[in-house]
Amino acid sequence: MQITVTTAANLVGTSRRTLRRRMGESMDGTVTLQAIRPQIVIEADDALILAADHGDHGAQTDIAVLLLEADQPDAAVFWLQRAAVRHPDAMHHLSRCYLDGLGVPRDVHLAMMWLHKAAAAGHAIALAQAEAILNKGAPRFLA
Repeated sequence: MQITVTTAANLVGTSRRTLRRRMGESMDGTVTLQAIRPQIVIEADDALILAADHGDHGAQTDIAVLLLEADQPDAAVFWLQRAAVRHPDAMHHLSRCYLDGLGVPRDVHLAMMWLHKAAAAGHAIALAQAEAILNKGAPRFLA
């Protein structure tokens, strides 16, 4: 099973260049999942990784959540930014990353933008948080 070098590098926590050096300069833009399996920083099955690599926004969000739980916020943001184009959960998680400065510089404006996008896309928690901010101010959410 082949995955892109970009996905492989993200999952092992290295740059594409470093991964290419480790795996051999002759890589054609893909790598076998089995070749990097021992170095992957999260517990994720092959099907989930392949789906994320092939653009499944739900799988990308799931990988991001696993990376956040593994204290790998930079790698998580990589997936959230891809999934957030269509996936409300990714939008909500990305909002949290911007609010807390996880994998990205803290930016309350971008956090609110992603929160409102998630709410507009029907994310129930984001909708409740956005309503709370509008109705009562934001001290609890922004604390």
